[in-house]
Amino acid sequence: MWYGEMTTELDKLYDQYDEIFGIYPDFYDDLEYGPDDYDDYVADIKKAIAEKKELPHVADYIPDD
Repeated sequence: MWYGEMTTELDKLYDQYDEIFGIYPDFYDDLEYGPDDYDDYVADIKKAIAEKKELPHVADYIPDD
């Protein structure tokens, strides 16, 4: 889940991700990205698109508990 603001960059990435996987990248409840994680979130989405692997399979993100 993405808990930050939607940017033009994210909007474009969401569309690209949806074209490949049929869902938006914020679909995954087990992944949480806050506003301070924007750069990581964008990088993970770009990596998922480039590698044609869904976000949970490329994300290096570990949420704080």
